[in-house]
Amino acid sequence: MRGAHESRSRTLGRLLTTMKPDEKKALDVLGKLLVEEVFDQSCRYLQVVICRGMRGQKPDPLHEAYASLDDESATVLRRFLLEAVDQTFAQFLHFLDMHEFPLPVEVESGRIVDLKGVSDGLDAEPYNEGGWIERYSQFKDGITPEPR
Repeated sequence: MRGAHESRSRTLGRLLTTMKPDEKKALDVLGKLLVEEVFDQSCRYLQVVICRGMRGQKPDPLHEAYASLDDESATVLRRFLLEAVDQTFAQFLHFLDMHEFPLPVEVESGRIVDLKGVSDGLDAEPYNEGGWIERYSQFKDGITPEPR
């Protein structure tokens, strides 16, 4: 999804210049929460599975299969896992954009603002230069074999 958002990012850059500071701040708070609690939590779960497994005292077949991979295969798998999380995250934001789910937030001035109306597209916000993932994600460089 990252590449698909490049043209929208130019439009978003123009929009940000007209966005009021309290609206930008509210949109950034939403982005930080979504990245930390959805994107990063998904990456962290997968990282734990590949590093330690998730079955408690029982052997974890996913962890055992990952541990049996050579370095190159393990790297490819981690890239694939990040792409799967990334695509799911982008599709969730696109879903919010395409359906009638308002995101009303009271901004510092006391006004109620629909963040969907402030953004030129929630699904582009994480992927712009200086976007949500770049600013807020612990996994912007990928899922590593060691927990962060």
